[in-house]
Amino acid sequence: MADDAEFDAIVDRYARILNAAPRRQGLMTVLDLADGRLEFVRSSDAEEALPGEPAPAASYLAAMTVLVDDVTAARTIVEDGGTGVRTTGDGFFVSARDAYGAGLFFTAR
Repeated sequence: MADDAEFDAIVDRYARILNAAPRRQGLMTVLDLADGRLEFVRSSDAEEALPGEPAPAASYLAAMTVLVDDVTAARTIVEDGGTGVRTTGDGFFVSARDAYGAGLFFTAR
C-alpha cells in the first residue's frame, strides 16, 4: 500500500531503481521484473484490494505471494498448523494477522 499523496513518487522511485515501466492492472500499478513483480495499491483502495485486512500505516508492505508446487499440500500444512485461510481464485490467502504483519497469497508455481 502506498499513501495516496506519495503514490506516484513511490512508484516512480521503484521504477527507476528496478528499470521497469509501470503499468495499470485494476486497482494496482505493476512493475514487472524478470522473476516477479511489484504491485502498488493506493491506501484509499486498501479495503477493496485486501478486504478486512489491517492497515497499520498509510504506506507499508501489505502482502506477498508465495509460489508453491502444490497448493493443496501447502494449504493442508498451513491449516494443520492451526492457521485459518481464505480461498482465492488461484490458491489461498493467510491474513496479516496470522502472518506477522503482511498477508500471504499462496498460488501455484
